[in-house]
Amino acid sequence: MSTVDELLEAAETARRAGDWPGAAEAYGRVLLEDAEPAHLWVQYGHVLKEARLLEDAAHAYRRAIARDGTDPDPWLHLAHLLKRMNRFEEARAAFRRLGALPDGPPVDHEIAGLTVALASGSVARNEDTERPSGDAIDRALAVFSALAPVEEARDRRTEAENARLAAEVPAEARGWFGADVPVPAQLDPQRHLVIRDGAFLATTADPQFALVVEGTRLAPGWYDVEVAISETPGRPYPVLYVETERDWSRFDTFRLAERAEGVYGATVHLTAPSGRLRLDPMDIEGRFEAGEVRVTLLSRAGLLKRLFQADRAGLARCLGRLSREPHLDRLLARHVAVAAPDRYRRWLEDRDGNRPAAAAPETKIPLRIVIDARREGDPSELAAAILSVRRQLYGDFVLDIILDGAPASQRRRIDARTLRDPRLRVLPAPDLTGEPYDDEPAGGPAYYLTMSPFHRLADGALARWVSHLERHPGQTLVYADSDLIDRSGRRHAPRFRPEWNEDYFLTGNYLGDMVMVRAPALRAAVRGAGFEADHPYPALVRLCETLASDAVGHIAEILYHERDDRPRPAATVVEADRRALEESLARRGVTAAVITAPGGYRHIRWPLPVPAPHVTIIIPTRDHVDLLRACVSSILEKTDYPSFDILIVDNGSVDADTRAYLADLPERVAVLPVPGPFNFSRLNNRAVAEARGSLVALVNNDVMAMDAEWLTEMAAQASRPGIGAVGAKLLYGSGHVQHAGIVLGIGSVAGHGHKYAEGDAVGYMGRLACAQAVSAVTGACLVVDKGKYLAVGGMDEEALQVAFNDVDLCLKLEQRGWRSLFTPHARLRHLESVSRGLDTSPEKAARFLEEAAVMQARWGERLRDDPYYSPHLTRAREDFTL
Repeated sequence: MSTVDELLEAAETARRAGDWPGAAEAYGRVLLEDAEPAHLWVQYGHVLKEARLLEDAAHAYRRAIARDGTDPDPWLHLAHLLKRMNRFEEARAAFRRLGALPDGPPVDHEIAGLTVALASGSVARNEDTERPSGDAIDRALAVFSALAPVEEARDRRTEAENARLAAEVPAEARGWFGADVPVPAQLDPQRHLVIRDGAFLATTADPQFALVVEGTRLAPGWYDVEVAISETPGRPYPVLYVETERDWSRFDTFRLAERAEGVYGATVHLTAPSGRLRLDPMDIEGRFEAGEVRVTLLSRAGLLKRLFQADRAGLARCLGRLSREPHLDRLLARHVAVAAPDRYRRWLEDRDGNRPAAAAPETKIPLRIVIDARREGDPSELAAAILSVRRQLYGDFVLDIILDGAPASQRRRIDARTLRDPRLRVLPAPDLTGEPYDDEPAGGPAYYLTMSPFHRLADGALARWVSHLERHPGQTLVYADSDLIDRSGRRHAPRFRPEWNEDYFLTGNYLGDMVMVRAPALRAAVRGAGFEADHPYPALVRLCETLASDAVGHIAEILYHERDDRPRPAATVVEADRRALEESLARRGVTAAVITAPGGYRHIRWPLPVPAPHVTIIIPTRDHVDLLRACVSSILEKTDYPSFDILIVDNGSVDADTRAYLADLPERVAVLPVPGPFNFSRLNNRAVAEARGSLVALVNNDVMAMDAEWLTEMAAQASRPGIGAVGAKLLYGSGHVQHAGIVLGIGSVAGHGHKYAEGDAVGYMGRLACAQAVSAVTGACLVVDKGKYLAVGGMDEEALQVAFNDVDLCLKLEQRGWRSLFTPHARLRHLESVSRGLDTSPEKAARFLEEAAVMQARWGERLRDDPYYSPHLTRAREDFTL
């Protein structure tokens, strides 16, 4: 066994034993023998980090990057480590470099969080930045120091090599004129590739070829690169890497687009002479074939001719910007750049490739599809909508097209051949209570499907809808997921809907306008009222007045597409929706004002009981008098609620200023001493037991009221019979969102949806603008009926002393039939540090893991299936993305 192998074995033995200083010493000795492998520097960084030698770990990750900057792994670890060390500016720069890599992970959420941290100027106290000590640490650091001259010598060699290459810059390969010149090139398999049965096999998702060209280097200029890649297990996304400094410490990347079946290419502009060239053919494992590669040197005239032939209008728009951007090559480089595939496109390709085709349902359920085409619009939209219905695999339907009063152009668009389809009828304005809608089709209960000319049924959609109805025969109202589609057919902006959420439906109509409704129920709901199939919200509001929650179904699949240039609802339609909701609430016995909010969403001002219930606001604290004073003052000065008191729970404050403040409090503010170790659950439980109010508001000492009506809004919601805990919209000091409801399953247990979003954004599908049921809300600002809190035993002060006690409380309330609710109409500022990140001390980390394990054991299945979220949205981030 070689010395390196022995040292690696010693390093692994120490790592498995948790002897991090010993592992760091052994890995350092390995690198003294051979300092070139980048992956060894990454491992070295890991064990240095575990030994709490954070600066040294960051240095190790940077040395890995110096050897191969194309690898996302060291960038990812460096970025997270810098964030942990509160070096936010550097961390954000590292995440941005990571996000620029073609195969880098999604980092927008991390960048947003660091931007908020920098804007807020908030920095959490970091307990693990002090350098540890001891003999083992000293030995590890001695080896680390011994590596310094080795790395310095390497840096000098690299600088000399880069200087030599720069001095040898050849003249630009081609000027304005001249013939295109082929450059001999070939692919040479390098990493994660084996040849098997005459084809290549990618053994990981990162296969790599060297692209070897004649003369080894390409001079600055324009080139066309084209390669044949076929028989792939999925859609390939080839990427060309061009080294511009030694060891890939700097490089350019170019994506290749599909030009013909199995042929991928890119037109690239090199501003500096190339070093090595690398082609990554795809980012998936599996068998594929790679054929001929062609590299062609282009003159600018030849380039412009190619671009003119390919996209005359696009080239004209590009050249039209010359007055603002006088650098022609720069303009053209942006014009020819191939955009990275968006996440939704990748999701669709993966989903469509693995989803079985829609099977024909075993039973026939007659459907009546209604397309309301009475509004002005492009006649081609109606034709496309009709075609999407006629192409369906499932054929037991009647298609009614409402054209009464429609423009003549709409009528002419329905050609004679379409009209001969016996399933199609052209009808006047729909009166669902009379002809032709009172003839119940034979064969069982009928359903209506509402559509507009801007909708397109997905292939197999009706079959999937009917199959769902077969499995759930008791459901009256069924909705599905959807997306948008542009004029070129590009699908984007998916609408991944949650399960039935009546609060969200009333305020935001998240169901959309294409829904399937049992015919008798819809006819009963609209009796005596108008009905528009392209905007059924008023009818659905009436329907839901008597609809049980288990009578509503959701199909978590994309079953239709909606044109992205569909006109926004007119002001009269928005007002009709508001009035329909207000009238519906009146029929339910609720006197509530409905206000139209920005974006066309609705704010229901639920009434308070008379008299208004008294609220006790509970604020746990220990010292931090500046925070506490700002919190209490903001509540007393801004809150317009008629009946409340404040109970400060003092968990053993020792600071003289804090004690003086607590001894001289304003009227309506009292102190409850609860000394002992910090236990958030115990502090709140003790305070709730002593509270005067029939409602209690749990408020952190770093929360400040922003609006006068925050408590009125939360108390009114909490007074509703089916509501448990009510949470507010909390904003960081920068104005970005800190809390807008809790999503289960993010991270180990749960996360805050829309964290770091702009404070005035409406959010994904309007979820930052609508009051809605959620699985849980944060205990940083929570209002709940005292009786309900006590009925479920309050917070768990034994197993969940610090983390997740609010989530646990909300889930216990839900078990008793009291759902949690988020309202965006109660806004407060939360000065919690956005930079907290991981619990960095070993003790806190161990406690966090223990409490997460308690939640997994207690609520495991519920944590994995949040009905107020979507199974298609990420569980890795809090941004409602894929």
